[in-house]
Amino acid sequence: MPLPKVALGFAKWLGPTLAAGAFNDEDLAGWSQGIEDAEPPDDLQNALTSLGIPFQEDDFQEMSWENNARTTKNGNSYPPSGAEYTNYMNAGSGIIISSNNYGPGSYDVPRNMWPPLWRFSDVTWLQWTRAANANVGNIKYWMRVTIANDDTLGIIAQLFGGDRLNVPQWPGETFLMSGDQGKALLGTPNAAGVCWFLAQHPEARK
Repeated sequence: MPLPKVALGFAKWLGPTLAAGAFNDEDLAGWSQGIEDAEPPDDLQNALTSLGIPFQEDDFQEMSWENNARTTKNGNSYPPSGAEYTNYMNAGSGIIISSNNYGPGSYDVPRNMWPPLWRFSDVTWLQWTRAANANVGNIKYWMRVTIANDDTLGIIAQLFGGDRLNVPQWPGETFLMSGDQGKALLGTPNAAGVCWFLAQHPEARK
C-alpha cells in the first residue's frame, strides 16, 4: 500500500518545546491537576492481562489535567483554552494509556492565545514524572484508546481495506516502522505526540 500522503504533514514541528524543568508555577497555574487511583478502560482488560499487567484500581493512576483557568507568563495573559489531557499510568509496569487528549486547537482557540504549556508531549511528560517519581525510565508500553481524530481514523481505515470495522481485536496486527504502513501510522496526530515525548526525553526509554 502506498504511504497515504495525508500522513506526511502531521508530525510537523510547531516551534521549540520546553524541557520539563523549564516549566514553573506560572505555567501550571492555569491547569487543574486531577490525580486519583482508577481502573483503566474495561476493553483493555484482555490486552493488559496478556502482557502480565495488573488491572486493579490501585495499580493505575488516572491523570486528568485541564487548562481551565487563566495563565500569566512574562507579562502575557492567556485565557483558559479548555485543553484537557487524561492518561492512565502504571509506573511499576511501565505503561501509559492515553485516553482523552484534546489540545487548544480542538476548541478553535486562536493560536496566539494558547498557553505556554499545551503540547501533548509536554503535559504527558509532566504527568509521568509525577506518577513515576524517580522511575521515569521504565516505559515499556504505550496504548491509545478512544481515538476520535478524523485524520488518524482515516489512516487506520486505509490500512484495513477502507473500513475500520476490519481492525482485528487484540493482539491485532503489527506494522513495522520500516514499512510504509508503519510510517503512515507513526505520522498520525495520535502517534506523533508519543514520538515527540520519547524524542525529547531519552531518559524515558532507558
